[in-house]
Amino acid sequence: MPTCGDRNAPSFNQKARELPRYFDKLNHLFARAQLMDDTAKKRHVVRYLDVATAEEWEARPEYKDPTKTYRKFQDAIVKLYPGANEDRKYTIADMDTLVGSRYRLGIASSGELSEFYRQFFAITDFLVKKSRISTRERDIAFLRAFQDSLMNWVATRVQIKLPDHDKETPYPMAGPTQQGAQIASLIQIYCFFLCSANFATVVM
Repeated sequence: MPTCGDRNAPSFNQKARELPRYFDKLNHLFARAQLMDDTAKKRHVVRYLDVATAEEWEARPEYKDPTKTYRKFQDAIVKLYPGANEDRKYTIADMDTLVGSRYRLGIASSGELSEFYRQFFAITDFLVKKSRISTRERDIAFLRAFQDSLMNWVATRVQIKLPDHDKETPYPMAGPTQQGAQIASLIQIYCFFLCSANFATVVM
């Protein structure tokens, strides 16, 4: 097993979504080290944590009781972190928080657009697959992230690009569809002009 501070040592940053990855890496290391003893596994789990977190986990009866398996200890820890369960990895609140934050901050570069899109896709892909939201709700949420100056500009260009699109149907989130790709292209063009001296004349 790697020592604490080693670049191959697992780490946990207190974010619930990262907990499954922490245990996955530990389990991989246990298998590679051919470690079978449950008590030893528990000790390795806490040795890579900060002091406060380690003490919290060590206080669990599943840790202190030698008759409790490592698996039961792992399950008990996961229950302490809402969102650590793979079935609850992302919530609608996560989507709304991301969209609201991006709307407030705006988009000033293609890099910021790419970062937002990656985060948004990860969250909404999970929510759609779990039937927590529909693709229509996803598409509406995607466009809510952009400030009025962007949306007015994009809306004008989209009407030219997609003249037959039903106004009652939200434009698809940038993605594999032809319409989604066109909208992604328009937003990227917007970012280019946003960073140039000609932005005001182009949008106006």
